[in-house]
Amino acid sequence: MTLTQAIHDLEILKDDHARIGKETMEKVLYPLDFLAFAVLNRSLCLTSGFVTLIGANNLTAAAPLVRLQLDNALRFFASTLVDEPHAFAMKVLGGTRIDKLKDRSGQRLRDAYLVEVLSAHHPWITLVYKETSGFVHLSEKHIFNSMKVTDKEEHRILMKISDRDEFAPESAYLEAVDVFTKATKVALDLASAWARQRNKPTPDHRS
Repeated sequence: MTLTQAIHDLEILKDDHARIGKETMEKVLYPLDFLAFAVLNRSLCLTSGFVTLIGANNLTAAAPLVRLQLDNALRFFASTLVDEPHAFAMKVLGGTRIDKLKDRSGQRLRDAYLVEVLSAHHPWITLVYKETSGFVHLSEKHIFNSMKVTDKEEHRILMKISDRDEFAPESAYLEAVDVFTKATKVALDLASAWARQRNKPTPDHRS
């Protein structure tokens, strides 16, 4: 797949955000709806920003957005692990950090735990979480993005200070778009599952 096609496939998902949002606004509003709206709004904003940055050849700024999009999926997934999702949503709305809350088995909803559990359904998440976290904090990834070896035998390197990651190969951009798209789909699937559940004729609103 080309980078152009990969970006096109990602942008198609933008329409799904509005569709799922409309489904979530049917009838009355429930506390978990507000968390779903936040996920959908943040996801769409991240998608728009990510596409813009990829188009500008700015992988350094785009890569951390993969981690943020994965965060959307992980945090909304947490609502499926508790006995009272609406009470969970109210606590989050009140400012309580999700990693301070516990699931129905008593486990703290830390990122590491959420990654472990969600990876059972999507095995790629473990590696993507680890790799993209390296772009959030200053690390060796930023060092290598700012340099290029021009002569291995003589140890010559070319350094850059630029807002375009020209040293990154197209394969790196393609991989970033691929994992961002996967993270977006997981977040959308989770929000869509809630929309379907809340709109059942006799819904169990997981309250």
